[in-house]
Amino acid sequence: MGRELIYTKLDCSVVYLLSNLGNYPTRTKLVKLLYLADLQHSKKYGRTLTGVTYYSYFYGPYSDQIAKSIKKLKDSDIIQEDSGVGVEGQEYYVYGIKIDTESFEALLDGDEKKTLNRVITEYGDLPLDAILDIVYSTKPFVKTKKGNRIHLG
Repeated sequence: MGRELIYTKLDCSVVYLLSNLGNYPTRTKLVKLLYLADLQHSKKYGRTLTGVTYYSYFYGPYSDQIAKSIKKLKDSDIIQEDSGVGVEGQEYYVYGIKIDTESFEALLDGDEKKTLNRVITEYGDLPLDAILDIVYSTKPFVKTKKGNRIHLG
């Protein structure tokens, strides 16, 4: 008998974003939207939404925890991953939902959904370059040296 997977706020946030964005975001865009959600949630409620720890890298805030969550959701057949090659020859990944997400949405409270909906409304339709400009100018990212932990609170 297999063990039952436990889904975290991060997993539920990934599923919620993917099911409500209306497009197939790249991994980079998904990571940055989660960062913006955590930043907004932290400012308003004093804690991040996902519980993720972000580090400052050349391409902005990043967390291995998000990559692990995506892999878990992909391996569980909850999300699909497609890859492609960009104009400059770089490989990229895009994500979509494969299941009904109601059970995941039930694991998020009203304030968490409000934060995610605000991020979807404000940034969801923006091109990646615009989102990167916004993320790179956030105070926690600007104040952090490359390779160090970003403190959102």
